[in-house]
Amino acid sequence: MTICESIGNCIWKQVGETRYEVSDTGLVRNAWTKRILKQYKGRDGYMTVGLRILGKTKSIKVHILVLEAFICSRPARMVCDHKDFDRTNNKVTNLEWVTPRENTRRAANAYRIGRIFEWWKI
Repeated sequence: MTICESIGNCIWKQVGETRYEVSDTGLVRNAWTKRILKQYKGRDGYMTVGLRILGKTKSIKVHILVLEAFICSRPARMVCDHKDFDRTNNKVTNLEWVTPRENTRRAANAYRIGRIFEWWKI
């Protein structure tokens, strides 16, 4: 039983032209073996996964994989925004493409109203 089966149904989409799939909940798996890949928290607080592409392992941020698979490829000059400010919450419902200016404005507004960011503790 996979994690998705234990927490409910997940929707899986292929990651580009690779052998990997990403779920709407932020899990990444090998499409051939169906094995869930281990994720780790990077120094910046974002969840990252190592994907073997063209014989080399590349570290890729999970939120980017989710947005590109479920929403669209990254629009020019846009960044990913975590709506709830939790950098480990990579559910598609929590992510969206915004301009860097909008991302900064949202973070500043959240700071002003007293939200505590977990990633500051790193």
